[in-house]
Amino acid sequence: MEREIYTRLLKLLKDGRNVVLMTEFAGEHGDLHDLEKKIIEDVPFEGIPAQALAQGLPVTYKEADTTVLLEPFYPEERLIILGGGHIAMPLSDFGARIGFSVTVADDRPGFANRPRFPAASQVICGGFEETIQKLHITESDYVVIITRGHRHDQDCLSQLLNGTEPFYTGMTAQGGV
Repeated sequence: MEREIYTRLLKLLKDGRNVVLMTEFAGEHGDLHDLEKKIIEDVPFEGIPAQALAQGLPVTYKEADTTVLLEPFYPEERLIILGGGHIAMPLSDFGARIGFSVTVADDRPGFANRPRFPAASQVICGGFEETIQKLHITESDYVVIITRGHRHDQDCLSQLLNGTEPFYTGMTAQGGV
């Protein structure tokens, strides 16, 4: 049973879902019994527990003779950069420095390679539409569309709009901002 809980937790995180693991137990001072774990996908908490959970902190409270431990888990935040040009290089470095798992994608081998993006977790060389499908964009992803000369921006945006909407989508206006 416990292994199934953690397997489900990992799958939900991979799917970009925020999850709280709730453990209920009775007993005190190492004499724990009636341990029960369950996953809560839609957090119904309000007030202080919700604030602590939003900050990624575990919360413990008592209900009669039962202690409840709430542990929040959040998916790894991904910054997906579609385009490997000159703007993508500092953006990739900055994203990695502030804690994102950075993925850079471009359809040109000379631009989508590990030496050009050493801080990126993943560098993909391939067509943009196929790459977007393979990445399985989630609601917790940040996507920046900066393809060369804006040639593939519309295709990338159309592909994104056909799937799960990422938390953030950004792109530059043609000719700069």
